[in-house]
Amino acid sequence: MREIELLTAVLAGVVQGITEWLPISSEGQATMTMMKVLGIPPSTAMDLALWLHAGTLLAVLLRFGVPYWMTVKDLLTGGPWRRPGLFLIVATVCTAVVGLPVYKALKGIFSAATGDAVQMAIGGALIVTGLLLRISPEGLRDRRDVNVVDAITVGLGQGFSVIPGISRSGTTMALLLWRKFDGREAVWLSFYLAGPAMLGATALEFKEGLSAATKMGTTWMVTAIMVSFVVSLICMEALLRVARRLDFSKVCLLLGGIALLVPLAAKMI
Repeated sequence: MREIELLTAVLAGVVQGITEWLPISSEGQATMTMMKVLGIPPSTAMDLALWLHAGTLLAVLLRFGVPYWMTVKDLLTGGPWRRPGLFLIVATVCTAVVGLPVYKALKGIFSAATGDAVQMAIGGALIVTGLLLRISPEGLRDRRDVNVVDAITVGLGQGFSVIPGISRSGTTMALLLWRKFDGREAVWLSFYLAGPAMLGATALEFKEGLSAATKMGTTWMVTAIMVSFVVSLICMEALLRVARRLDFSKVCLLLGGIALLVPLAAKMI
């Protein structure tokens, strides 16, 4: 029995750690995994999925610790990280304005499948973007060029990612590309935005998430978070490296294909 519990904790952590950085909903996939594999009721599975964000949050804070520190310092002193810092703040506020009421409304009517159509639309948008990048140059904007319009656009889009099935990373990357950012910068900025968003998601239902995780047992809770942390670090770094080394049109086609195929595969299981 103990081995089975550990296996399910590892599985939940791996799913969260991988899907957080792909254009597929980590919350939706983790929730569906726990519902199907563990037989957990939907609302409890949703609480556990939010709790697993603690592992990915730790990974983001470790990977982006220096940029976050520079952001705080330059917001106070007016250095070069002030502009990305303002982008982070405005986008996060916009995310909260949209995300909080949407999440509260969803708690009573939750279905992990509600966002499948949107996820597939995001996948289609990324594929179209990839094809367009094959025939025309991608945007040249970078993190030093972010403005209030970018922050509002991306922040509002990120707010809707609280809906299970809608990818936070996929939504923010697609919007940043639409705003003419360089592909590699779009990936970096999407991950940069993840820290406050995950902190909010963890705090939003901390009590419920902790209660649900405690019922699974301390060993399950700690194992799932640590696996999520390690896998998140590996996947985040891998995707950042791929974005730097590959023609970004190929990255868009790859991510778009994943976003399209995962909901279809889930329906067949």
